[in-house]
Amino acid sequence: MNKKTKDLVLAIICIFFGIYVTAEGLNICKVASVKPYNVAKFSLSPGFLPTVLGVLLIVFSLLLVFFSFREEGKKLGEVAKERKEDIVEGVKRTSKDPDTYRMIIGMVIMAVFSFFLVGLRIGGFKFPFYLSGGIFMFVLLMYLGAVKWWQALIITVVTMLLITVLFQYGFRAVLP
Repeated sequence: MNKKTKDLVLAIICIFFGIYVTAEGLNICKVASVKPYNVAKFSLSPGFLPTVLGVLLIVFSLLLVFFSFREEGKKLGEVAKERKEDIVEGVKRTSKDPDTYRMIIGMVIMAVFSFFLVGLRIGGFKFPFYLSGGIFMFVLLMYLGAVKWWQALIITVVTMLLITVLFQYGFRAVLP
């Protein structure tokens, strides 16, 4: 993919992310405007900054889309066709790359940790952070083939011990 096609793809992703951030910022403003907070002014609301940043992200991403279609001596239709062909070729090339699948599986492992393991309750037992974090770290190290199983176990135990001690005694904060 050439630079302008990469700019286009990134700009489109950032537009969607900007819409999400703006919507969430407005939602925060809405929640903060009712009891018990009663923040009446938009500029004082905790959702003000995310809303402004989301709008700015959308505006600058739209500018990037505009500049990604500008090329000297070419019509807009020609440039759009080139960008589309470049994106299709990039998707084909990426889908054949085995590293893409490794990355996707790694992201799935992280999603399972983030959305399921942290705070998981089975019966009356709530998984503590060090257990869910340890499972995540061990599985990820084993999947990546970074170390042998016993090294992964040692790294996991030491890391979880250090994180737990640091947060409980250093920061005096409770982990989820």
